[in-house]
Amino acid sequence: MAIQEPESDPPQQLTAKQAADRLGIKRETLYAYVSRGMLDRIRVPGNRESYFDPVAVERLAAKKRGTGRAGSVEVVIGTALTAMEQQGVAYRGIDAALLAETRSFESVAEWLWGRDFPTGPSLPGWCASSAALAAGSAVQQALPDASRPIDRIRAVLAVIGATDALRFDVSPDAVVAAGRNSIAAMVDSLPVRGAVNSRSLTIEERPSRENPLAGRLWPRLSAEAMPDNGAELLNAALVLVADHELAASTLAARIAASVRSDPYSILNAGFGVFAGPLHGGASGQVHRLLREVDRPENALPVIAEHFRREKFMPGFGHMFYEREDPRAVALLAMLRRSNIEPARLETVEAVLEVLQERLPVFMNVDFALAALAFCGRMCDGAPEVLFAIARCAGWLAHAIEEYQERPVRFRPRAHYLGPTPVRPGPSPTGTLRK
Repeated sequence: MAIQEPESDPPQQLTAKQAADRLGIKRETLYAYVSRGMLDRIRVPGNRESYFDPVAVERLAAKKRGTGRAGSVEVVIGTALTAMEQQGVAYRGIDAALLAETRSFESVAEWLWGRDFPTGPSLPGWCASSAALAAGSAVQQALPDASRPIDRIRAVLAVIGATDALRFDVSPDAVVAAGRNSIAAMVDSLPVRGAVNSRSLTIEERPSRENPLAGRLWPRLSAEAMPDNGAELLNAALVLVADHELAASTLAARIAASVRSDPYSILNAGFGVFAGPLHGGASGQVHRLLREVDRPENALPVIAEHFRREKFMPGFGHMFYEREDPRAVALLAMLRRSNIEPARLETVEAVLEVLQERLPVFMNVDFALAALAFCGRMCDGAPEVLFAIARCAGWLAHAIEEYQERPVRFRPRAHYLGPTPVRPGPSPTGTLRK
């Protein structure tokens, strides 16, 4: 957040109210612009008021008039969870890229949920209740073998809430307990894949409180043996996408929390929006493209054919970031250092080279998740599962925050554009005509 010294006396500057009125926004939206680096505020020693340069405000107003999307709606709320800046994302004040290399996903989720980091070794993994695991396993048995992994975890989530008799308790401790139970159940209910089915799971892959989720997730997404650094890469991916401020699915989760839905319903609300191809489904599209390319020399012809068919490229461009998504940069850097499947990583690099030469936009985290799934020889749909499981932590963090707010505070109004309503008139006796 940029704060500058005043270049002139305060009366020559705009007050926060004047600046907000000039931009046609609320004051909280104005301060959101400050936190995003879109506008600088001027502080005067001994004065608690914030002032704004009228030239900068006018410049921003002109930009909004020229680039606003028709029909777009902006929702700005206060949050202490995630700060988004061009150079990186921070969870409750700590850089997410740093957390990805130093903390387990479970400990980062608990940090987002308002808990402190453990002072000793990394927080042990979570384990679902026996009732949740039984229900999740039964659902998996009932699904067709060809069911997508994302549909499998959504089906598990739909039933495990009914196994938690205390699910309507929305106190912070209860939401944390529900979060541990639901995320662990979604991971551990997924069937193991391919050759792994022909052997017993190793100690590191079995569900228990001593084993982190990332290691347990690998055999459920890939039939290949987990490489030495596989769990670290999966863990980093989970951490980096755990929350991203007020994404569409997170707004849905907060709206559900505002009417005091239970934590499992919060997650279902998030999943309903996440499933869209312009949100959670984008990483799966990139993964399929990488699998189609397969070899570095195929990058250009396959991408050319993709553009002929689809006219757009998933995994590139972001509504907020002007250049590379910093989460993608961090994850791809770890993938490059890992030396996992060098031949496949060359294919990833070849695709990047072709697209960065041709596209005016830069890679986002969907591309990095797909690259990890491709190099790890994971199943179709694996990046979506990674994204969804991780984002469950963020949805519940926002729910905990929203539960402390005034209930039902989200009630937008519509501007009716349809035909004039026809209403029944009174009869001569004063009663309504039937």
